[in-house]
Amino acid sequence: MELLLKCRLDAKRFLSPAHLMVGEIEDRLAQACVTLGKWQEAAGHLRSSIQTVEAHYGPSSIEAGQELFKLAQVLFNGRAVPEALPTIQEAEHVLSRHFGPQSTQLQELQEMKACLEELLRGGRASVASARPKMS
Repeated sequence: MELLLKCRLDAKRFLSPAHLMVGEIEDRLAQACVTLGKWQEAAGHLRSSIQTVEAHYGPSSIEAGQELFKLAQVLFNGRAVPEALPTIQEAEHVLSRHFGPQSTQLQELQEMKACLEELLRGGRASVASARPKMS
């Protein structure tokens, strides 16, 4: 983790904030944070990665959709319900342009959304029982 943080600091000194390498480092930092159970920190790194990806490929690109999918997983696993639902919907919107309705990613997003909506209605759905892994 410390090495990745140092890499990010060095990269930000030499590269533009929108450079793909900066986004890749943020993505790796997010993965490290997930491993440590630091969901909100991971989400912050993924948001930075999404900005880089959108600057290069566009907000409706498959690359942006993949990053939104990761962010949705992190927010879901971190039980950040108010943030997770709109992120899930945005990821669904972007990925549905690139994949058919039978896509495993879209199905996983729909399952996460159903679970969170049930929680909001006061149901018995458990985030832990529907917890996906971060890709």
